Amino acid sequence: MGWGDRGNRGDRSGQRHLGEIWFGGRKLAHATPLSDPRRMSESGDVPRSWIAVRSAWRTRSGYIAFVGLLAAFAVLAGVLVARSSFPTIEGRTGFCLFDDAMISLRYAANLATGNGLVWNAGERVEGFTNPFMVFLMAVIHRAAGPWYAPLFVQILGGLTFLWGLCLVASIARHEVGHDTDTPVLAAVAGVGAFYPLLYWSVMGMETGLLTALLLAAFRADQDGVGARPSGALVVASGLAVLTRMDAVLFVGVLFAFRLPRAGRSGARVVLVEAGWAALPVVAYVLWRRGYYGQWLPSVYYLKLAGLPLLARLRNGVAFCAPMLPLVAVDATVVVAALRLRRAPGPGSQLPVVWRAIALFVVALLYQLSAGGDAWPPYWRFTVPAQVVLIVAAAITVRKLVVAGIWSRRAGDAALIGLVAFAAVDSLRLYQDLRTFVPWTTDFNYRHTNTGLALRRLTTPSATVAAYWAGALPYFAERAAIDPLGKMDARIARGQAVRTAAWGGMQSVPGHNKVDLSYSFVSKRPTFIQYSDLSCVFGGVDLRAWCAENYVRANVAGRLPMLLLKDSPDVRWDLLRPGPTLFQ
Repeated sequence: MGWGDRGNRGDRSGQRHLGEIWFGGRKLAHATPLSDPRRMSESGDVPRSWIAVRSAWRTRSGYIAFVGLLAAFAVLAGVLVARSSFPTIEGRTGFCLFDDAMISLRYAANLATGNGLVWNAGERVEGFTNPFMVFLMAVIHRAAGPWYAPLFVQILGGLTFLWGLCLVASIARHEVGHDTDTPVLAAVAGVGAFYPLLYWSVMGMETGLLTALLLAAFRADQDGVGARPSGALVVASGLAVLTRMDAVLFVGVLFAFRLPRAGRSGARVVLVEAGWAALPVVAYVLWRRGYYGQWLPSVYYLKLAGLPLLARLRNGVAFCAPMLPLVAVDATVVVAALRLRRAPGPGSQLPVVWRAIALFVVALLYQLSAGGDAWPPYWRFTVPAQVVLIVAAAITVRKLVVAGIWSRRAGDAALIGLVAFAAVDSLRLYQDLRTFVPWTTDFNYRHTNTGLALRRLTTPSATVAAYWAGALPYFAERAAIDPLGKMDARIARGQAVRTAAWGGMQSVPGHNKVDLSYSFVSKRPTFIQYSDLSCVFGGVDLRAWCAENYVRANVAGRLPMLLLKDSPDVRWDLLRPGPTLFQ
């Protein structure tokens, strides 16, 4: 038996009232009757897990449009995954994630194979901040093996992206009621058109999973504070923080708004929820202290220590500047909600909007204080807040119409404009969206093939130094050296330099600490990743030393590398005159 508010099957009295929701012969909800018998309750809600069910939509066309949007975005995600693959020197199709995600996958691979949660066997340095994502990767690596693990991580990312869109629909539906489908569809389309969310999801970063978990927490919070703690809220909040540790700021915003709304009677329940959500996080921090010997991850020291706050703020402003057009449009609509505070009726109730504003402000301040990021304009740290802001903008438009401040025609035009601007802005900023070849695919091709070549060209005792510390060490399966310090505690705690700069930033976090004398001269790696800056970086020029101690070789004539001269860990017989590595 399905959902519905008509008919009398399963009703012992033979009568049902408009606005009642029945399932399996039991009445699950009751709402205030409406004048139109074809409409569901304005205030009644449907279980969030059934948001895609036909009866959750005002019209059949609305449901079909929703399914069509999901299908279209699923196809787009599939195309991006397919176009991110490439041929390898082994004759197989290669799969690779964004390089930072490949660092996480190397940790996961070591965990899955019994070496512990480490980058190099025997070296305990926490070069990641996404433990839950690393755990999921370990499960995938164990099931799919090292070659196909990146592909299945991409598939997982696509699924979490689609799950997030379903949660967007659920959040919007709960806020705007069931008298129209337009704002719900606009919220789904606007979030789907926000390319950074899709990009990070299908390229293996934790951003998509984190966004979905935060949306799940928001949706659970919409149900209010009950007599018992909300299991959905506790699980979603706790996993969100474990997915990326700085998400504690986002979850903190959620509970900060939840506590006053709970009142005196519900305050205890909210505190219990917060305690249960914090429990796995506290447990992980204690485990980190025992396993890695420090309370904070190495990445914290790498990015936030050694650079003054004022310098980080200048970098953060430069990094965030390109996001302002889209944010300004959404924020303008959301700020229009201030007029609703004086409006009577349901239009004045906007808890999600105020939480969205607070969430984005917190995310923006965090991004500014962190000094930006290495990958403009993809904004992985602020993506969850920007998604919630897009949803809030669509909700606000509908509330303005309900309150009589805007006409229905003006509201529909505004919703169409929001979605169109999100799509156009994404096409403007991201060339890889126009070509359907995800950004860094060319780098992934080079690093993957170089790693595969090193596995054949070097002995298991060889060491590799890679500025791109993800794909190359993962596929080389050799002990690795990270010149940029993400997996090196000594470099991470050093002073930042200002020679690594792009995207308007004077000093790029995560790429502004380096000690080539320590990484190269002292450790003498068997291999150094070749580029114009391989031996000159951070104010240190080792080009003469590299020329004296290393020889340049090429993989298939086009992928250069530096190999330690006369090293017993290099199979020199595989090199051709030139030298050019085997074809």
